[in-house]
Amino acid sequence: MSSWSSPAATAVEDRLFRALAVLRAILLVNAVVLSALRADEVERPRALAACVLVMVVWTAVATWAYAEPRRRTPPLLVTDLVVAVALLLVTPYVTGQDSASVPGFWVIGALVAWGIRYRTVGGLVAGIVLATADLVRQDIDPSDYGNAFLLLLGGTIVGYVCATLQTMATERDAALHEAAVATERARWARVVHDGVLQVLALVQRRGREIGGEAADLGRLAGEQEIALRSLVRAQDAAPVAGGMVDLAVEVGRLATRPGVTVSAPGYPVELPAA
Repeated sequence: MSSWSSPAATAVEDRLFRALAVLRAILLVNAVVLSALRADEVERPRALAACVLVMVVWTAVATWAYAEPRRRTPPLLVTDLVVAVALLLVTPYVTGQDSASVPGFWVIGALVAWGIRYRTVGGLVAGIVLATADLVRQDIDPSDYGNAFLLLLGGTIVGYVCATLQTMATERDAALHEAAVATERARWARVVHDGVLQVLALVQRRGREIGGEAADLGRLAGEQEIALRSLVRAQDAAPVAGGMVDLAVEVGRLATRPGVTVSAPGYPVELPAA
């Protein structure tokens, strides 16, 4: 499964688009207020009102459309960007030459949407398209260049951050899954070990009772039981700090010798290493 289509990545994308819905509403309010303040200064007030209506309608449509992952298709993303570009390009007709764009910061909504959906490349592409549309509508001055540069930089950064968040979420879920699998594997190993230890102990006891060759078989079973118990104890031992040794584990190694039984606590007994 691709890291971008994993459940963790989709969950991150969902949260980012919910945040974008709030951002779109804030940007819309800002655009409406600015348009109202300069309504008497533009050449075509009715055209400005129509542009504001387009922004209101599209903000509502985009908020609804991006809410469901199945609707986040290329046609939706392209339409989102086309609406933003169109509002930039009609600015000279609506307000006259050398004036602030009609949508203003409202176009950031489309930029962020591309960054969230298509990550670094998407943010960069949307930034290039919006910056180009902003520059071709009028003569270029230093402030126009600065706006274009911010669109390019902002789109790329937003896309990179979104990609990083999705990758981290996917890696976190994979690590949690691996830890759960390892825990389950250890549980089943413990069950198997317990069963084998019981059988070895039974063989050792019955071998002593029967005697003869069975006694030798019982002795071998006893040695294997001791070795297996030492292995299980070593695997279950808790890690200790650097420069320290677990005395319980070290003493437990003596149990591998015939006739030696070791009883140790179930917790580490830490001592400085020699």
